[in-house]
Amino acid sequence: AFTTADGNKPIWFEIFRRQVLARSPRLSECFNGAGLPGGVRWTARFNASTGEVSDHLLELVSGESSLPDEQKACLVEALSKPGYAPLDLHEGGAEKSIPKQPLPVSLVLEF
Repeated sequence: AFTTADGNKPIWFEIFRRQVLARSPRLSECFNGAGLPGGVRWTARFNASTGEVSDHLLELVSGESSLPDEQKACLVEALSKPGYAPLDLHEGGAEKSIPKQPLPVSLVLEF
């Protein structure tokens, strides 16, 4: 089970989100042939010090009732490899806001 804290998102989350957005061309390939637009909520654990993501959970938020296994594998591959750039723990004076242990992150990918 994933839990999240309420409130404003920390600075490290925006940096991570931008890295995910840079994968848009590869992610879009996973949705080739989709009949209708939709969305997938991706939840995973992100380790800011190594750039690794793990424990992927993919949930449809609209469209079809479930994702085919081939599409799940494509999304996990695109979202995992290559790894994300480790965040500089001293970047912008934000050292205290960047976690040192893996934390859950969640984004909705629309297609």
